[in-house]
Amino acid sequence: MFFLSKRNRRTEPRSPATAEVSVTLLRSARTLNGKMIDSSQSGLGLLLDEFVMFRTPVEVHWQGGGAFGEVQHCRSAGGRGYVAGVKIQQWIP
Repeated sequence: MFFLSKRNRRTEPRSPATAEVSVTLLRSARTLNGKMIDSSQSGLGLLLDEFVMFRTPVEVHWQGGGAFGEVQHCRSAGGRGYVAGVKIQQWIP
């Protein structure tokens, strides 16, 4: 079986970002605050204080924009919180 490294699995480039975000977990209507750490055409990297389960639907807002998406992964950031990858399903202007 052949596995690509994490770096090689990316299908598009990511750009660093530093925006404050508000993340609503759509199944529970809970809202978390966090930071956007990177973005691409179809995804966001977020730093959050809490773990979010795989495939959780979310609504993410930041100054000047937003998006609906689904959490693809969430892992520990070594005492700084959790890094979540969100696959964008629809951009909010």
